[in-house]
Amino acid sequence: MEPKKERLSNFELLRLISMFLIVMWHTTLHSGVYGDSHGMLRFILDIVMCFCLVHVNSLVMLTGYFQCNKKNGNFKKVWKILGTSWFYKVAILIFVTSLGIFTVNSVRVFQELMPIDYNNYWFINNYIVLFLMSPFLNRIINYCTQGELKKFVLILFLTLSIIPTLTNQAVIQNDGYGLIHFILIYFIGAYIRKYPIRLSYHFKNLTNEKYQTLLVVSFFVLGFLNIMLYNFGTVLDKYNIPMMKYIGSVVGGNFLGYYAPIPILMTITYFLFFETLTIKNKWINRAAETTFGIYLIHDSYYMRNCMYKALNVKDAVLHMPTIKGVIVLVGFACIIYISAFTIDSIRILITNGIKWLINRSNDDNKPPKFLLEDPKEEPKEKPEPRIEIKKIKLTRPKENKETKDTKETKNNHDENPDSLIDF
Repeated sequence: MEPKKERLSNFELLRLISMFLIVMWHTTLHSGVYGDSHGMLRFILDIVMCFCLVHVNSLVMLTGYFQCNKKNGNFKKVWKILGTSWFYKVAILIFVTSLGIFTVNSVRVFQELMPIDYNNYWFINNYIVLFLMSPFLNRIINYCTQGELKKFVLILFLTLSIIPTLTNQAVIQNDGYGLIHFILIYFIGAYIRKYPIRLSYHFKNLTNEKYQTLLVVSFFVLGFLNIMLYNFGTVLDKYNIPMMKYIGSVVGGNFLGYYAPIPILMTITYFLFFETLTIKNKWINRAAETTFGIYLIHDSYYMRNCMYKALNVKDAVLHMPTIKGVIVLVGFACIIYISAFTIDSIRILITNGIKWLINRSNDDNKPPKFLLEDPKEEPKEKPEPRIEIKKIKLTRPKENKETKDTKETKNNHDENPDSLIDF
C-alpha cells in the first residue's frame, strides 16, 4: 500500500485565503453595510470588493488545475461533499428552531432534508455538477494540442466574458454564478496545468523573485484599473445623455462581476503567484480541511439572516469614522471565520475519532496472525546470491538543461495527491 502523499501547502494556503475573502465578501454584502454606505466608506469598500473578487474563480481554477488529468471522477468525494453539506443543513436547522429564532414549516423542513437544495449553497451545487462533467471535459483538454486548446480557451473567454461585459449582451447567459462560467474557469486552470506559463519563452529567463514581483504588480494594477473603470461608469450613469448612461451602465454594472475579463485576469495572476511558492506545512494542510465547513456554516440561509443582526455589524460599522469602520468590518469577518473554523475543527476531530474507533474494533475482531499462517507449509529456501560482473562504460554526463524553477514546477504538478477542492 502506497503511503498517502502530503498535500502541497501553497495551494492549501490559497484555499484558506480565498475562503477568508469569501467571508469578507459576504460580511460586507449580507450585513447591509455595502448597500447603506456612501462617500469615502463606499469608495474603500469598492476597493475591498474588487480585490475579493478572485475568491470563487480561484477555487474553480484549482479544480481544473488538478482534475484535468483524471480519466474518471472520484465519486466518493461527491458523496463526502453531499454528506457534509447535509449534516450542516440539518444541524443548523435544529439549532435555530430549538432556540426559536426561526419558525419553519413542513415544506421547508423537507427541502432542508434533501441533499441538494438549489435555494442554498449555489457554489456547491455548481461544483458538484462540474466535477461530474470533468471526465468529459478532460477528453477535450487531453485530445487538443496546445495551440488548439489555447484557441478554444480564448474563444470561451471572448464569448463568455469580454463580449457580455462590453455589450451587456450574451450569446449564453452568464452572470458568473452559473455552470457555464465554472466551465470557462475550469479550462483556464487546466491550460495552466498542462502548459505552465512559468516555462513559456516570455518568463523562463526571469528569476523566481522577479516572476513573483511581476505577478504581484500585475494583480494590483489590474485591481486598481478595475476600480477606476467601475467608478467611471457610476459617474457616467448619473448623466441624462442616453449614450453616456449606456456606457456607464456597461462599465459600472459589469466590471465587478465574476465573469468580467479583469477579475478573471486578476484570478490568473493570483493563482500563478501561489503556484510559485514552495511551502510544506502540516498545520496549513490541517487548517485547510475546514474551509468547506466554514463556507457551509457562515453562508447558511438561517445563519445569514440572524448572524449579522446578532453581531450588529451594520450599525457598528456605519456609526464609526471611515477607517475605523473598515477595520471593525474586517474584525467581524475574522470573528465569523475563526468561529466557523473552530466549529468545523471540532466536527473533524469527532469524525476522525469515530473512524479510528471503528477501524480499531475491526482490527481487534481479526484472528491473530499466527492462526492465519499454515504451520505445515515449509519455509521457502532463499536462493543463494549470485554475483554478476558487468562492464561499465564511462561516459561524460549530459548537461541538465532544466532550471531550478522547472523542477519546482514539476514537483508542484506531481506531488498533490488530490484533484478536488476537497474543502
